[in-house]
Amino acid sequence: MIFNRLYLAIINFKTKTLKTKNIYGILIGILIIFCGCNDKQKIYKDTQKVIIKYNNGKVFCEGMYSLNKKNGLPLKKVGVWKFYNANDTLVSFQQYDNSGELINYRKYNIDGVLQRSAVYTKNTGTEFYYFEDGKTEIEWIVRIETAEGDEGQDGESTTYGTLKEYYRNGQMAQQSSYIDDELNGAKNVWDEKGNLVLSVEYKDGFIITNKE
Repeated sequence: MIFNRLYLAIINFKTKTLKTKNIYGILIGILIIFCGCNDKQKIYKDTQKVIIKYNNGKVFCEGMYSLNKKNGLPLKKVGVWKFYNANDTLVSFQQYDNSGELINYRKYNIDGVLQRSAVYTKNTGTEFYYFEDGKTEIEWIVRIETAEGDEGQDGESTTYGTLKEYYRNGQMAQQSSYIDDELNGAKNVWDEKGNLVLSVEYKDGFIITNKE
């Protein structure tokens, strides 16, 4: 599915520079799997409500599955899923469309402050990381283009990404472009006052020219 590929594309981009920031997302993904497998819930017509609780009775996660009409088993996550810490603070918000595709994601720290957010559409995704004061620290914009293959089938896909990083004062620190995980095009770097300090051109991950 395009959403899963888009999400993986964003994750792949970040692994080179943001490995430590991805650990929490991986843990949440693991918890989602366990959350959907360890509790019996009332089955409605086409969906199943999931509520998992801590030992103290507070909610750990809540969400909804669509059901397989043939056997009544959970099929896909749909609607809104929320995860909380043991102090009842929201730490993760995920929204899925009716086909089970992730379209909205927000992650909070243990104090409930927004750390990361993402919005996914048909073939694009935008993800933000935030400073403690809520200002944007990093912005990822990813677009996937798929060529038409033989007999109407999808051909090869190309992922285009733009990375923007900011100082705490809101001034852009740098901007660079990627094609399939490799730096391609201009990379510009500014100081905190907005003065351009570096401008280089990349091709398939290699510097090919230094712009004066």
